[in-house]
This record gives sequence, structure tokens and C-alpha cells, in this order.
Amino acid sequence: MNARAAIAALALAAAAATTASAPIADASAPAQPQHIVLIVADDLGWNDVGFHAGASGRTQVPTPNLDKLAARGVRLGSYFVQPTCSPTRSSIMTGRHVTHMGIYQPNLGPDNTRGVPFELPFLPEQLRALGFATHAVGKWHLGTFDRRLVPTGRGFDSFLGYYGGAEDYFSHEAINASDFHFDEGLELRPFMQAAGRYSTHLYAERAVKVIEDFARAKERRDAAAAASP
Repeated sequence: MNARAAIAALALAAAAATTASAPIADASAPAQPQHIVLIVADDLGWNDVGFHAGASGRTQVPTPNLDKLAARGVRLGSYFVQPTCSPTRSSIMTGRHVTHMGIYQPNLGPDNTRGVPFELPFLPEQLRALGFATHAVGKWHLGTFDRRLVPTGRGFDSFLGYYGGAEDYFSHEAINASDFHFDEGLELRPFMQAAGRYSTHLYAERAVKVIEDFARAKERRDAAAAASP
């Protein structure tokens, strides 16, 4: 399974969960649970998706599932991210420009004491306040110096992935040390069992499991999942 297949599996699982929990609408019935899947794709170029192929319809990278999402949704062609990682991610999570956070350096590594200021609204915290279950997989890169800065300290119910900016796809090491975690709530746990397994498979399996578990749950909550390969 490659990255495109992982995104396809995630999209199909989300669609199945939505279908299972959304019978024919009744104006008098309570609102059905909502679903949010946020995919942050590192280094995704303009020409790396099929729906930017233009009139020719030709693209070097077939992305049929992303193309379908784009065709059925709203495309915001004039919104731009920062040129580096941590500033972009901090803006996505807060809705603020980096000047409001002072995060200009590309990488918030383990030796960096900075992070998104705690007083700023943070996306998963806001979603949890509205009743959403929040889960994340993949790359974090928004600070680890304080345990309050890691994903489950900033509003995610669970996190599977790495805190830093890069990892080996199989050993999951960074600078000769493992940086792979499976955190739930305030229980922070190195996930050594991941060694030898390809990252994309791990992220896809976890994200799909979260969505499928939600579809089977008797107690309905709104569901949000963030995938950050």
C-alpha cells in the first residue's frame, strides 16, 4: 500500500462510516454526527494532483480519489501555506498567521523550547469542546519540549506517529533514536512494535480503525480525524 492507496482507504472508510450513521434525513430528527478528515500532505506540489491537470487531462501522478473529493467539494485556489513545515502546521491548527505565534523557524525539534502559545485556540481542543472525538496519525512537528505541547496535550484523544520533522519509514528512527509513539490521553508511549513496518501502512490502518470503530459504536459522537503523512 502506497500513500495514494492509504488516502483511498481512509476516504472509503470515512464514506462508509458516514453512510452507516446517516439514514434518510428527517427534519424533526436530531442532527446526525458530522465527520472531518483533515489531510496535511508535506511537500505536495501544484502538479502532484490530477485535478490540476487542466484541459489536457494529463498528469504524472494519478490521484483519482483526491480528484473525486475536489470535484464534489470546494476548491480554494488562492489560499497559501508557509514555505516550511512548523509555521504552516501552526497556522492550520490555530487559524492565525505565524506573526501571531512567533513561529518562523522551519522545524520545532525536541531541542526547541518554543511551541504554539497555549492561550491561542487550537483546532482539536475546539472540536472536543463541541463533542468531537479527535484522533491524529503521522507527523506532528509542533513542539515536544513540554508534554502539554504533544498532540494529546493539545486536544487529540489519541496519536500514532512521530513528534519531529522526519523519520525512517521502516525503523522510525530520527538521529539514531526512535521517534514513534502511540499516545492515548495523557499516557505517552513509545511504540517500539512499529519497527520494521512501513509508515504508510501503520497510519492507514490506524486511521481506518478509528473510523470503523466509530461506525460500530452504539454511543454516537461526532468524529474528527487528522492524517498528516
